[in-house]
Amino acid sequence: PGERLRVRLSPFGRSMVLMLRRDARFLAKGFSIEARDPASVGGSPQKLCFYSGFVHGQRNSAVTLNMCNGLLGFIRFGEEQLFIEPLAGAAAPASLGLPHLVSRRSGLHVKSSHDPQEVHYLPQQLCKLIKACEKAERGARQEEGPRGRRNAIRPPAREYAVETLVVAARDVVEEHGTEGSTKLLLTGRNIVYNIFQHSSLAIPIHVRLARLVLLHEHPVKYTEPNSSNRNLSVFGRCENRDQAGRYLSWYRLVGQGDDNHYLTSVKIIVSRTDFCVHTDEPCDTVGIAFLGGMCSDLRKCVIAEENGLGLAFTIAHELGHNMGMGHDDDDGGGGGGNSACGLGPSIMAGEWVRGSNSSELSWSPCSRLELQQFLRS
Repeated sequence: PGERLRVRLSPFGRSMVLMLRRDARFLAKGFSIEARDPASVGGSPQKLCFYSGFVHGQRNSAVTLNMCNGLLGFIRFGEEQLFIEPLAGAAAPASLGLPHLVSRRSGLHVKSSHDPQEVHYLPQQLCKLIKACEKAERGARQEEGPRGRRNAIRPPAREYAVETLVVAARDVVEEHGTEGSTKLLLTGRNIVYNIFQHSSLAIPIHVRLARLVLLHEHPVKYTEPNSSNRNLSVFGRCENRDQAGRYLSWYRLVGQGDDNHYLTSVKIIVSRTDFCVHTDEPCDTVGIAFLGGMCSDLRKCVIAEENGLGLAFTIAHELGHNMGMGHDDDDGGGGGGNSACGLGPSIMAGEWVRGSNSSELSWSPCSRLELQQFLRS
């Protein structure tokens, strides 16, 4: 397959042409995968699987897809948000093509039983293209060989780079398996990268993934957390090796003699645990982060609940908080919000946290201003 592709799909009876280009910009130089499992030694990035682009003829549309082992990703055009994923365990005649589940999502964070869904069969020509992607990916892995330690690269003027460490908790790996978790998290991080490239932010922020760690077991002295409000302060001490709190202690990479892999801009913990900010009861909270904490060694942390590809939008929203952005539609009563910016859907709208509808993937003028102030501070 080439660097650029044209893919035709017809979800919900609507024909569309996706204009795609291969896109692995979200992976930092020297990116690595570590599977914390005695049977696994880690892995290499799936560079040739990832594509980004737009829907032909649709202004302000966006597409992010992983094209290995079927299509996994997100398509936005007009007022529609579509998620597509291979339909696991589905048996279908080869003549029909590869079965996929397409969901029309009303809320970007939370899946709902009311979201319309349909089974979509990819045409044979596209199935051949997917197989070509997989073949090219296998060849690239064989040629890649060992990777050396990456060197810091100064971004161009007025551009900023944020490198992240993502740790997937055991419950995520148990739910999706090592390969499935890797595919989901990498596809999601490609979506996050493109959200921060949106022109409405004005300042290019390159949010790259430096390291992905998959846990197959809880670390020694594991303690199940409950109220995140009570534990976020100790979780935030993510660079303080002597005061690791309960959250971070889950994910200590035991046995690593060199702690330099911790020296990333932000650490992101992904778990299926239903955590809450002010109570031990289940709630709608899907992510937490310190407001403006990215420049503090003790506060550059995000916790996100894994809920499929909606995780990408949770991470983007929480990283916005970590970069100093409050909610656009809050009244400012201690939440860092700005009611004057609540004029429409946006990345930092409070409704995102509650799982309500947002058809727009742009940043508000207030978010842009708060980011500029944060970068100057």
